[in-house]
Amino acid sequence: MSNDKHLNLFYTYNRDTELIENNLTRAFIVFLSILSGQTRNHFLRSIRLAKANDPSNKIVGIGDLDFTAVQFALQGNIDPQIPRNATRKILLTISTDSSDISEIDLVPTDEANGESTPDGWIYDDSRAFCILIESKIGTNPLDMNQIRRHVSNRFGSTLEEIKSTGSWYSTTWIDVLEILDVILNKRSYSKSVEDQLIAHLMGFMNFYGYHLFDGIDFSGLQPPPNFRLLISSPEERRFLMNEQDKSRFITNAIWFNQQFFRDLKTLFEIAFDEMLSEYLSEDTERKTLFYYPKENSIPSIPPYYVYMIKGKQYAFQVYAILDPNRIAMQRFFVAEPSIIVFLHSHPDHFTYVDEYAGRLFRNQEIQIDDQTNGMITGKINKSEVDFFSFQVLFDKLSDRSAIQGRIADPIIEYLKGNSFNIGAR
Repeated sequence: MSNDKHLNLFYTYNRDTELIENNLTRAFIVFLSILSGQTRNHFLRSIRLAKANDPSNKIVGIGDLDFTAVQFALQGNIDPQIPRNATRKILLTISTDSSDISEIDLVPTDEANGESTPDGWIYDDSRAFCILIESKIGTNPLDMNQIRRHVSNRFGSTLEEIKSTGSWYSTTWIDVLEILDVILNKRSYSKSVEDQLIAHLMGFMNFYGYHLFDGIDFSGLQPPPNFRLLISSPEERRFLMNEQDKSRFITNAIWFNQQFFRDLKTLFEIAFDEMLSEYLSEDTERKTLFYYPKENSIPSIPPYYVYMIKGKQYAFQVYAILDPNRIAMQRFFVAEPSIIVFLHSHPDHFTYVDEYAGRLFRNQEIQIDDQTNGMITGKINKSEVDFFSFQVLFDKLSDRSAIQGRIADPIIEYLKGNSFNIGAR
């Protein structure tokens, strides 16, 4: 698609209010209303979208509904009797981060009373069902009091009842993107005009910061500018910044901030999502687990970033190595920008870096028990801590399945006590 945002079907010239929550929901509803019944059914019946909050699976899910001939509405533009009289009252929440609704506190507060305006609606004329949609973008969390007001005012029901009957479904905007990507690549589900419509919605969602991970694209990097910030003699004037240097400097700064670090965050989060919950601690919180060393001596891009997760028996650490010199003095890893996974058997110390992985990077006070197919197991001698580690080069991580196969799967195999037949590199 064109790089001009204004050629996107859903984008306008009103920049002050363009990328607001209501406009993404509106685009989503308009998009669904234009799709053919077959494609709309495939989308709304997707297992990834229809995450019923009923572990026993005894309640019929959203996937059994027929969406070929349905109606749509935005906010309050619906006959109040339609949601109140619907046979099945369904709540669909969409946000940036996935939500385990089984753990959400449903205790109401004073703010649970008052007016409310849902973001959108999907319903059929026979009133067999009505779906209330509430969405959030960016870092905005779901507001339980707001949702409680929606359910009470519009459905004449309670949030507890909606949850207990398995009628509350949650998804993320990334899940929506992934479903669209599947449809776009399966021609049996869509037509050429619909392909363009899907591409436009995916492009519009990109403007909000929602992107599918398809590997880290290094083509945006430019040769470093040949200039110096300070010069001390006339002959050093050749190091002044020219137009080409300015362009390279700006391009590289934008690439790191808008492309590389965005993809890196997505990579970390996919690795987390692919981990089995049985290995993770119940108090694991994804939002607070990024770390990078702060060099006080001189301003610099951090030599690495690490994503740290507390497990039940192990601490999980995923390092993005930006400065290969940090791992150049040992014999275990290739000295290249890469991902290094490190697990150790003191889960309460999941935020410790130098004391554990740092020793492996420096080849200091460690005992190697086995090194097969790039997988390393051993002990940190000083504390007798068991560890497991392996490296994956950036160019091997081309999509979500690659992250699962090269990062999550080896971790799970190790935790299950299985041997490795292939290396992670």
